[in-house]
Amino acid sequence: MKHHQLRVFEVSTTDVATPGFGSDESAPLMTDVWANQLWDEDKSEVVGYDIGQCTITPAVNNEGPLYQLCHVTHFYNGGADQLVVLGATTFESEPQTVSIVGGAGAYAGAYGSCTYQPFPNYDVHYVCDFYTPN
Repeated sequence: MKHHQLRVFEVSTTDVATPGFGSDESAPLMTDVWANQLWDEDKSEVVGYDIGQCTITPAVNNEGPLYQLCHVTHFYNGGADQLVVLGATTFESEPQTVSIVGGAGAYAGAYGSCTYQPFPNYDVHYVCDFYTPN
């Protein structure tokens, strides 16, 4: 097993949200899709990009925070190396944990987790700790 750690900033430039409604018209749903650059931790160099989609759901029983269920793929080395990230998060500003459930290229068979910290400008800081079989 090989351990990896990636620390990147997703700089939000292309988010597109689509509104919709739940079956009872009182529980709005929204889909957010994007393709954004990933920068190194100093924000001095682009190290990849990501493409993702989140479904934003109402709070349980319409009480408490909204949730977003997200599926994101991070691409590195011109797209040859990929990480698949899944998770449900809230819009709170504290760090949250999402799962790494696979990958391709140098990251084939990846598993682990990322700490996900959103910022008010929609940028996201990821610290990903994961393992690959080779």
